[in-house]
Amino acid sequence: MVVIQKKLGDTCRQLEDFAAAEGWYSAGINGSKKIKNREWAETLAEDARAGLALAKRGRGQYSAALQLLNRSRRLFQARGDQQGLAYVLWAIGTTSRFAGRLKEAEKNLRKSLALYTRLEDEGGKAYANCGLGGTLRIQGRAQESSRHYRRSLKIFKTLDDYFGVAYSLCGIGNSFRMQNRVKESVPFFKKAIRIYRSIGQKGPLAYVQWNLSQSFLALGLYAQAFLLLKKARKLFAEVQDWRGLLYVMLGFGELIKKSKPNQSLTYFSKAAKKAKTLKLHLEFLYAVRHLQNKTFEAQFKKLGVDWPRFKKYHSIP
Repeated sequence: MVVIQKKLGDTCRQLEDFAAAEGWYSAGINGSKKIKNREWAETLAEDARAGLALAKRGRGQYSAALQLLNRSRRLFQARGDQQGLAYVLWAIGTTSRFAGRLKEAEKNLRKSLALYTRLEDEGGKAYANCGLGGTLRIQGRAQESSRHYRRSLKIFKTLDDYFGVAYSLCGIGNSFRMQNRVKESVPFFKKAIRIYRSIGQKGPLAYVQWNLSQSFLALGLYAQAFLLLKKARKLFAEVQDWRGLLYVMLGFGELIKKSKPNQSLTYFSKAAKKAKTLKLHLEFLYAVRHLQNKTFEAQFKKLGVDWPRFKKYHSIP
């Protein structure tokens, strides 16, 4: 029964019904307590616990997800389970990235990649490369990021992993965008959109639509950017992705910054408050850089941020 509950959790998570996934994973964890073979029961419980962590990550509950994943990491290390450890390190790395803990994310993802390479697990290597690509891009290391995404793309194509192919294409597009090679980013985003739409992945599709909107914005294609932001907002609302909705607020703020500056500041102010509530450190910084506010400047200084330089050069990755 526990195995079935875990599989149902996996299915719901893949369908982006994270609340239902949490319910099935929790049922699996509770069900494992009734199994007499304790070693087998704990193995099943850990599988369900890792799934529960990823469901919480999908709902933006990064701290809760990391607590569960770190527990799993300790258990897999104690058992010497290298396959399980590689997976958990990947999950910790990607969750740390979303939580804004970039150095921690990079460290865990490099460990995961090394383990998957040793285990000759091609799929694991590809996803670890994707995780590193995203983390390095946010750090401003766009060329390194692109190399990792191209490695993952090559592997995913051989595995016929369409989700992974789209993920990698989006990553390559973002690395171009962060190097101000905006026109070159557009074909990669469009290919990723076609694939995600064909396999019914609403959340990832919304993120690529948002990324493409930022390329269109940089190219001065404001009407196209506006339409994509509306489409992304609708999809994010459907899957209850609050981080995604926050990015849409930032996108609309950027879009009308010159034409309607006061309304733009309202978007950034709302985004900053939402990011603070959700404890999204990076998104909070992206929002408040637009606000001429002494309180925010003081917070930046406490973080060791060079405020004038940050305000002038930083952009949403």
